Amino acid sequence: MNIFLFCVKLMFDPHVVKMPLETAQLLYSVWWVNCGSVPTDLKPYKCTHKNHPSAVWARSAPYHYIWLCKYGLALCKEYTFRYKRLHKCQQHIEKLYSLGFPSPEKKKLYVERPPPGMKQYATSGCPRGIHWFALAMPAKYLCSNAEKAYARYYMSKAHGSVDERMKKKASNKRLELEDRPDLINVYKKCRRKYKKRYKNKPL
Repeated sequence: MNIFLFCVKLMFDPHVVKMPLETAQLLYSVWWVNCGSVPTDLKPYKCTHKNHPSAVWARSAPYHYIWLCKYGLALCKEYTFRYKRLHKCQQHIEKLYSLGFPSPEKKKLYVERPPPGMKQYATSGCPRGIHWFALAMPAKYLCSNAEKAYARYYMSKAHGSVDERMKKKASNKRLELEDRPDLINVYKKCRRKYKKRYKNKPL
């Protein structure tokens, strides 16, 4: 469970397949925790990982929820580009987006600062309009800039230690289907920065 603050077009294929589901689960958790029910004709996903930092972040402010909906739809769009079909979670995310943020009746919102107990977060490098972003990652990748922290952490999925690397191949069908030297250059830059920073650690 996570929200990778990383360019969707550069995400590895296994994540493009997996992350729409995790995004939908996080969005549903906002409804279950804030309201206890979901007004939808679709079969809602069960509440899961409600105390995960990403789940807490998603329900802390209205725009967190809206941004996460847009992020999920961007993932679904990327999935369709790579696999030429709709992701099963797309209709759920579209519905949750149309419903809007479920405001809790008695619970406090945390728009400008995280709730007490949130230990890992960043206050810079966040998406526009967002004041803080939860960082769900090992301590060695943490920093005050969310975008930089997640770029480092994401690179570990392909170039980190044996324990950090993803089990499936870190492939990217977009770069096979489309000639995008600009994207390749961005990826190489991230990889170069990762290896330079963690060069003394096993890669």
